[in-house]
Amino acid sequence: NVLSNSQNGGVIVTTAAANARPGLQYGATVAEADQYVMNTAQDVSGLSGVGAFGGYIGDGFLGTGARAAATAGQGQTVALARNVVNTNVGGSIADVRANANSARWYMSPGHAIAGIANIGRGGKLYQFSENRARASLGTATGGVLNWQVHNGVVPNEIQPVSNALYSEIDQKTYADAGATQAGYVNIQKSYGGKVAIVNNPGAAVSNAVGNSAAGGITIGYSEAGKVQVGDYDQENDSPENDVAATVRGRGTAQAGQLNIAVAPNNDALVLGDIKATANQGSAVSGAFTLTNSYATSEQGVDVNSRTSEYQAIAGNVGVAQASQRSVIANSATAKTTTGSALAYNIGNAAVSTQNSATTSADATSTTGQAAALAASQSVGGVHSDSQGASSATTSTGNAASAGLAFSGSAFTTRAVSTSAAASKEGQAVSGSWSGALSGDATADTASSAATTTGNAASVAQGYGLGVLQGKATVASSSGTEAGSAGSMAIGVSTGVIQAQSKVASSAETKDGRAQSLAGALSAAGVNSVASATSSSASETGECCASCYLCYMCYLMI
Repeated sequence: NVLSNSQNGGVIVTTAAANARPGLQYGATVAEADQYVMNTAQDVSGLSGVGAFGGYIGDGFLGTGARAAATAGQGQTVALARNVVNTNVGGSIADVRANANSARWYMSPGHAIAGIANIGRGGKLYQFSENRARASLGTATGGVLNWQVHNGVVPNEIQPVSNALYSEIDQKTYADAGATQAGYVNIQKSYGGKVAIVNNPGAAVSNAVGNSAAGGITIGYSEAGKVQVGDYDQENDSPENDVAATVRGRGTAQAGQLNIAVAPNNDALVLGDIKATANQGSAVSGAFTLTNSYATSEQGVDVNSRTSEYQAIAGNVGVAQASQRSVIANSATAKTTTGSALAYNIGNAAVSTQNSATTSADATSTTGQAAALAASQSVGGVHSDSQGASSATTSTGNAASAGLAFSGSAFTTRAVSTSAAASKEGQAVSGSWSGALSGDATADTASSAATTTGNAASVAQGYGLGVLQGKATVASSSGTEAGSAGSMAIGVSTGVIQAQSKVASSAETKDGRAQSLAGALSAAGVNSVASATSSSASETGECCASCYLCYMCYLMI
C-alpha cells in the first residue's frame, strides 16, 4: 500500500507491487496492490519546459504503477490492483497490471480472480490496464474499471491538447475445464481536448469446457474535443474495441458491448467487434452504440455469433446524431450448423445535414430455422441515404428475411433495401420495403424467396415520394420445385416535374400453384412513367399473373 503526495509540482514516479505464492493446501492465495498518488500544487506555470512523451511527462508529472500477481496450484487465487491519481496540474501516466494464476500445475483445482481499478484526475492523463486470470480446473474471472476525468488544466504550453485523455484496456481470462467471465467499464470525461479509448481486447474469455461470458461498457465525453473509441492509429486495420467469448468444447458463449460517445463541439467515432464462438453450445452476441456530436457522428460495429450446435443469435442496434454528418455502417451475423440462427441489425442516423445508415444482417443454418432482419433509417436536412440488406439461408428448415430502409430530407434522399430467403427443405419467406421522401427521392427495393421443397413467398414495396421528382424501382421473385410460389411487387412515385415507377414480379414452381402480382403508380406534373411486368409459371399447377398500371400526368403552361 503506497501513498505519495507532492506539494510543489515536482515529479513523482512510484510503483506498488504485491506478489503471492502458494500457502496452505486448498487455501486462498491473495495479492493486493493499492496506491494513491496526488499532486496538490496549484500552479506550475513558473517551472521550466514541457517534457517528453507528448506532454504527459514534465512539470507536475505523476508516473504511477500498480502490480498484483498471485500464483497457486490449489485453492482460490486472487489478484487485485488499484491505482488512483489526483493532480491539480500537470499530466500523469498510470500503468496497472493484475495476474491471477491458479494453474501453476497441470489440472490444478481452484478458481482465479483478477481485478483492476485504474482511476485518474488531472490535466493530461494516460492509463493502461492489463488484466489476466488463468485457471485449470475451476472458473476464471476478470474485471477492469478505467475511469479518468480531465479537469481542464493542461501542462504549460501544450494547450490545445491533442489527447487530453487516453485509456487502454487489455484483458483476457482462460480456463481448461470451468467457466470464464470478464467485464470492463471504461469511462472518460474531458472538458477540453480529445478523448481516445482503446479496448484491445476489453474482454476476451476462452475455455475448453464450460460457459463463457464477456461484456463491456464504454462511455466517452469531451466538451471541446473529439471522442474516439477504437481504431486509435486510424489505419482501419483493427477495431481496437473488442469483446470476444470462445468455447472450444461444450458450453455457451455470450458477448455484449455498450458504447456511448458524446462530443458536443467536435466529432464522435466508435468502432467495435463483438464475437461469440461456441462448438457445442449456443452463441449469443449483441451491441448497442450511441454517437452524438456537433460535426461528424460515425460508427462501424460488427457483431458475430458462430456455433456448430444449438442456437446462434446476433443483435446490433446503432443510433447516430450530429449537426453536420451522421454515418452508420454496422453488421450482424449469426451462423450455426445444427440449430436456429437469428440476426437483426437496426440503424438510425438522424438530425444531421447529411445522413447515411447502412445495416446488414445475415443468418445461416444447415439444419434449423434461419431468420434475419435489417432495418435502416436516415432522416436529416440536406441529404439522406439508407441501405438495409438482409439474408437468411438454411438447408433443412424454414427461412425468413426482411429488409427495411427509409430516408427523408429536404433536398435529396435514397433508400435501398434488399432481402433474400433460401431453403432446400422448408418454407422461404422474404419481404423488402423502402421509402424515400424529399425534393428528389429514389427508392430501390428487391426481394427473393427460393426453396426446393416447400412454399416460397416474396413481397417488395418501394415508395419514391418526391416533391420535384421521384423514382421507384421494385423487383420481387419466388421459386420452388415442390410447393406453391407467390410474389408481389408494388412501386409508387410522385413528383411535380417527373415520376417514374418500374416494377417486376415473378413466381415459378414445378409442382404447385404460382401467383404473381405487379403494380406501378406514378404521378407527376410534367413527365410520368409507369411500367409493370408480372409472370408466373407452373408445370403441374395453376398460374396467375396480374399487372396493375397507373400513371398520371398534368402539364401546366
